[in-house]
Amino acid sequence: SVGSVSLFTFAYTIQAVPLTLIGLTFSVAAFPTLSKLFSEAKNTINGEFGTEFKTTVRKIFALTTITAVVFIVFRLPLIDLLLGSGAFTQYHVLRTGWLLAIACIGMVPAGMVQLYLRALYATGNTKRPFIATFITAISTIIITVFGLYLIKNTSLDFWLAQKTGLIITDTNVLILMFAVATSSIINVLLLRGITKKYLGVTGTIDFKIVLKTLFIAIISNAVAYAFYAFFTNYKGIEISSHIIFILCLILDSFMIYVLAKNLNLPEVYEYMNVYISKLSKMFNYAGRIFVKQA
Repeated sequence: SVGSVSLFTFAYTIQAVPLTLIGLTFSVAAFPTLSKLFSEAKNTINGEFGTEFKTTVRKIFALTTITAVVFIVFRLPLIDLLLGSGAFTQYHVLRTGWLLAIACIGMVPAGMVQLYLRALYATGNTKRPFIATFITAISTIIITVFGLYLIKNTSLDFWLAQKTGLIITDTNVLILMFAVATSSIINVLLLRGITKKYLGVTGTIDFKIVLKTLFIAIISNAVAYAFYAFFTNYKGIEISSHIIFILCLILDSFMIYVLAKNLNLPEVYEYMNVYISKLSKMFNYAGRIFVKQA
């Protein structure tokens, strides 16, 4: 339908931002260390290589999981804040919101893919990652074609329209985003198998870390969204929904930090400490300028 490609691009670009800040950043940062450890071990995989790899895996998993939940829960106010003006109507916000929600399904594995690739590149293994990426591309096409076949020959499009509130003809692009998200899962599974067989590392995440991450993501976002829903529907005061959304994001971030600190999840609170330190320095600098001008 009209505008589907643009909305797909908007949603994919939005979810790519945390992937760049988290998945790609940590993977690129770990690459020289992994290369050095592999070289120092005379082109063999030692315990330090595996430790560095697993540490980075835990960071990417925890941070991308929490971010994905934030994006899914607050997808509509986020898109409305970024794009909701002019000819971009609330229906466009709804369409882009569903695309973003589906894209976030593949956010965690997509972040992992970056690290698995760098780990293989660090050992000089470039052929097998290429094969895995090629198979992933083919699987994306197959899933898309199969999904469109189901829409054409079944009532899948009616079901999707009923569940999402979209016009029937606007549901086709959801299949494409689902195929892209699913391909990320396929890609990370293929790369995981390759690294396990040829490098002897898997990046398996401790079950406690998984539980802590999910608990933080669910509780913080549930509370923040409850505040958002209450104040946007409260008739006693008139506050812009964008301001309410920003305040709820601040509340969400605060809760994530506190919960991560109390549950001893350094993969999250140590990362947030970096940005807190930068914000503190920025406000201190702005304060000094204000005092001088005053």
